[in-house]
Amino acid sequence: MDVSTASGAKIQQWTNYVANNQRFRVESTGDGYYKLTAVHSGKVLDVPNSSTATGVQLQQWDDNGSNAQRWRIVDVGGGYYKIISKTNGLVVDVASASTADGAAIQQWSDNGSDAQKWAFTKIN
Repeated sequence: MDVSTASGAKIQQWTNYVANNQRFRVESTGDGYYKLTAVHSGKVLDVPNSSTATGVQLQQWDDNGSNAQRWRIVDVGGGYYKIISKTNGLVVDVASASTADGAAIQQWSDNGSDAQKWAFTKIN
């Protein structure tokens, strides 16, 4: 994932070039959920306006502690995870299963596709 520093910046997919705008801190909120904080901006992964619609592109926003910024991370095997929104039960998804730079990272119904599987790499 790749993002700018502004609140409201839309989350997009980009080729990995090992920069802070592609790194997220995964922090437990103590209730089985996590917040994902962009290292370069300090803003968190957010569902715009707590939307329940599929196809809504995710954004980064100032941490306000809302359910729209809380995520359950579930092991789906093979070193991959699905990321589920606390606010609506939808999962983090690459739009149209695109492999292109700039593809939207959106919320979608869980369909188990590769577009909804994420790997986490620990960075010191």
